Amino acid sequence: MRGMTPREALDYFWTYYKIHLMFAAIIIFFAVLIVQANFGKKRELVFAALLVDTGIPQAAADNAAAGFARWLELDPETQHVTLDASVQIEGGTVAGVQKLMVSVAAGEIDALITSPDIADFELKGGALSDLTVVLPEETLDRYADRLLYADAEALSAWVEANRAGEAEDVSLLSRESAGMARPVPVGIDITDACEAAFARPAEYGKLIYTVAVTTRRQEESGRFLDYLETLGGGAG
Repeated sequence: MRGMTPREALDYFWTYYKIHLMFAAIIIFFAVLIVQANFGKKRELVFAALLVDTGIPQAAADNAAAGFARWLELDPETQHVTLDASVQIEGGTVAGVQKLMVSVAAGEIDALITSPDIADFELKGGALSDLTVVLPEETLDRYADRLLYADAEALSAWVEANRAGEAEDVSLLSRESAGMARPVPVGIDITDACEAAFARPAEYGKLIYTVAVTTRRQEESGRFLDYLETLGGGAG
């Protein structure tokens, strides 16, 4: 995978290792259940997100996680929040791709903050939620000018073409829903909010907030988005 672009590395890894990832996700899932059932004091995970290739330091992510926990008024002894900024895919690292795919498949994360390219890859892999399903209508209304859409019909056609080995390497994400047969909001541009909240320069590139299709904590996913905007002073 050396020398591949991030998109090429993701496509290569998914094509040849998706079965391995499924088995790994199942093993990890049951291993976590066993450990939680038999060892130590249990703490409820209230929200978890991956920050992939964002340029945000882990220390800044940890500070935001702690702040979100306080904002939710969680009990630190029994509840916690995690923001993992350690996953890197730039350069096609196998470990980064594997952690991303397994985390989503195993339901370990609720949201993903990443570049448009990786968000597009996750969309094509069926990993992103329809935001009209997981977020309240009032939340979507607040971010209406920053929503990214996918055409459900175009996505279905791309998946079929990919199975036949005929899919084109084009992004299915767009800020414009006009002209789409069935537009579905799947992401929110939070570049400005991250610049203000994490001191991440906007010139590093766009950042997209998406919700994993496997999340079991839909309300918290929406509240974290609101909290991030609060850190950024409502940037955007």
